[in-house]
Amino acid sequence: VHDVLIEAEKASLRAKDLTSQLLSFAAGGIRLRKVVCIQELLRDLVRLSVDPRSVSCELTVPDNLWSVEIDEGSVGQAIDTLIRFARQTTPQDGRIKISAENLIISKSSALPLREGRYVMIAIEDQGNGISEVDLKTLFDPFCMGNIKGSGLEFASAFAVVQKHHGHITAESHFGMGTTFRLFLPALQEQQ
Repeated sequence: VHDVLIEAEKASLRAKDLTSQLLSFAAGGIRLRKVVCIQELLRDLVRLSVDPRSVSCELTVPDNLWSVEIDEGSVGQAIDTLIRFARQTTPQDGRIKISAENLIISKSSALPLREGRYVMIAIEDQGNGISEVDLKTLFDPFCMGNIKGSGLEFASAFAVVQKHHGHITAESHFGMGTTFRLFLPALQEQQ
């Protein structure tokens, strides 16, 4: 009974987040930004999204991680989309690695980001990876490809992060897993 209730709680929280995300997406904006501690957000998302009985999750987050000012609900849903993809594609008894670090982006960076301070979150799975063809259109809402999950979920995650002046990259080698990197601007002066 306990396991059924836990799953029901997870499903209701996902439904709440998805409804909130769709309303925000339809309205074309971010609802409410506040200063967020990414360490806590990641711990909560892992606790809700990863069942340790099926896959293990290695979470590496430094204590001195910079704070970000975000709409916690929409960014949390974007990160959760990537974690759920990793969980679904990682084989039974496999491992997901989630890490975060402080990063300074310079003008010479190849990333389409303004220079400055960022928090980078990496989510690495041990799945079969994504084909080169599907990888090129992964964040396009009109190309579903042959991957698990909805193209709309990836597109929505990408849009939310872009609205926060951040970026998501995906690197994959077919048969060897996928690594998502999510970049969010950090507060320039820590509070």
